[in-house]
Amino acid sequence: MKYKISDLARLMNVSTNTIRRYENMGYFTSDRDPSNSYRMYDEESVFQALNARLLRKYGFSHEELAAMNTFSMEENITAYQDKMKELEDTISNLQNIHHRLKDDIKLMQKATSSVAQPYFKDCVDLYYSLYSEGSKLAKDAKHQEILNNFIYDYPEVQRIYLMKKKDIDNKSYTLCSGWAVKGYLAEKVNLTTNEFVHYYPTTKSIMCMEKISTDELNEGDGCLIFHKLSQNIMQIMKDTNSTLNGDIIGVAVSKCFEDGKEMLYILISAPVSSK
Repeated sequence: MKYKISDLARLMNVSTNTIRRYENMGYFTSDRDPSNSYRMYDEESVFQALNARLLRKYGFSHEELAAMNTFSMEENITAYQDKMKELEDTISNLQNIHHRLKDDIKLMQKATSSVAQPYFKDCVDLYYSLYSEGSKLAKDAKHQEILNNFIYDYPEVQRIYLMKKKDIDNKSYTLCSGWAVKGYLAEKVNLTTNEFVHYYPTTKSIMCMEKISTDELNEGDGCLIFHKLSQNIMQIMKDTNSTLNGDIIGVAVSKCFEDGKEMLYILISAPVSSK
């Protein structure tokens, strides 16, 4: 059985130019009809064309498919296994993105319904690296490499703000900024503490969704920012006879415009203990 190029194109739902391109790439060959010189394709060509279409769905590039034309069975198995590993990595990444989207939606919904309403809860443990402490930016090459790993390689990275307990006790209120991932995700990427990566443990905390204008945040007045974001937490600490027991951390939730101002919502967590 011989097929014209238009028949093969219709079967594959592609243009005749695509069929010619596949032929030029070596997926199959055609014979010429001696009566009119039209390209004609046999059953093997149909199989090769449809198989190429299927393998493209698997994610194989045209270059990979061209090389696979002469593969042995063992080489085909290896190529399929390599592609399956790529797909598994992609699926894992998409699952992380899906999980992050769900978390973001929950936090944004919380922001609209429970701002300035503090509550007690064990905070989620985090691994984090700071890119700034007050006006000081990270300059060490190794530190910058680690920060890039957080941004580009680690799943579900979160932007954080942090004030160290010792600075709060000394009323110096230095605002630090950085990147963080949850503890269980850090284990998946073998992220551990070092000179530039720190661990924020799960601990009893007072948490509160707060908001601040980005103008106030950008001014960098640590004292103003601290009192703006922690006033509700400090009040409940006073009411419950609690004391600060570690660094205060804030996870950036989302930006939005309110009354002509750009506002940033932040989930604040302050570790506490009883006096």
